[in-house]
Amino acid sequence: MVSSENWPPNGQLEAALALRSLWAPAKAERQGHGGPLNGTNGEGSNEDVGHSSRLHRDLRAEVDDVLKSGLLRRMARLEKQVKLLWQDDGLIGAEAENGAQEEATSAPAAAQRPCNETAAQTEGGVQDLTAAQHLAETVAKALRRANRCAEPLKKVYGPTDQQEKLPDPPGEKDDGPVRETVTLRSTLSCLEQNLSSRSRQIGNLSKQLDHVEKEFKGKSIEAEEAIEKLEKLRHQPMQQIHAERLQTRRKRVLQMESNLKESKEKAKVYQALAHQQRAFFLQSERVSAIGGKEVMSRHPAGEIFLVPTPASMEDDNVQTWDVGCAIANPYICDSWPFEPNVLARRGPQESSMPPFAEETEEDLEEENKRFRNPFRPGLSLRMPPPRGGNSDDEDFDDRYGGQTETARSL
Repeated sequence: MVSSENWPPNGQLEAALALRSLWAPAKAERQGHGGPLNGTNGEGSNEDVGHSSRLHRDLRAEVDDVLKSGLLRRMARLEKQVKLLWQDDGLIGAEAENGAQEEATSAPAAAQRPCNETAAQTEGGVQDLTAAQHLAETVAKALRRANRCAEPLKKVYGPTDQQEKLPDPPGEKDDGPVRETVTLRSTLSCLEQNLSSRSRQIGNLSKQLDHVEKEFKGKSIEAEEAIEKLEKLRHQPMQQIHAERLQTRRKRVLQMESNLKESKEKAKVYQALAHQQRAFFLQSERVSAIGGKEVMSRHPAGEIFLVPTPASMEDDNVQTWDVGCAIANPYICDSWPFEPNVLARRGPQESSMPPFAEETEEDLEEENKRFRNPFRPGLSLRMPPPRGGNSDDEDFDDRYGGQTETARSL
């Protein structure tokens, strides 16, 4: 026996048409004899069965069994789904009562239906069942979602569902147990580093202490001198005190004159530097207006002398450090108890001159290519290569091709 669930839609339609064609003559005979029909199972009376053929009876019985078994299985599945959805006892009881009433009301109606309506129900039953199944699935999904939304949300500390699906992060590398000797060695190295840093700190503090003691001694000497002056002012006569004060003022005047002279020299240097910077800026503006350094290098007047770049205020050290007078001035001090000046340290600030770099052969060739005669472009002003020789005079003469005819020396 083949189940109706596995039939394709076209097969169901063909089976329904074949059943109708087989029932047509038997129906006409039954109507002529006036035999009643039983609408519950679709079978006629004993007289109807006697007038129908054996093939018709077998086919009809098989179709009824297949349809009944399929419908019963589907009905059982639907009832099971509805019972699972409706967990509430009250809803289940109401559903059971409604189902019992519907069965009670539908049973007499089904018994009173004629047999000719059974064929029409067989054709549209498959489509109605499919639509009902889709509707039941949709209602089931909606009820499940409603139940989930109606349940109170339980707030639990921990990872979310999305976090649980993600892979675990790589843990820290476990190096395993470390020996005690290794730990002690690392501790010893750390202590040695701390001791070295503390020793350096002690040395720096000792230097600071020496410097403070030195400053303290200097201030103590100044305080003693001030006390001595105070005692002199109290005991000595006014003329001697007046002479000392006058001498101190004269020294102060000389020092101020030297400072004024030095300031005037600085002012002159700064004024010259300002003029040089102004000339350089004007020159830069005019050169850029003409076309830049390339146009200046190709000027028809030849090589043009330009204002050099002025030194910046940071690089210009007006007050230089004199090495000759670093320890003692030999023009003032007759004795020389100190070391010579050649052993003195260099100046605290280096000069602003750029470092010297030797020229290569390629640089010399490029420099020779720049020399040209502005009046005769075809004439090259490059110097011929020097010839061999040992003496400097011969090298100097050979460099320019030897002595000329108008030379007075032989």
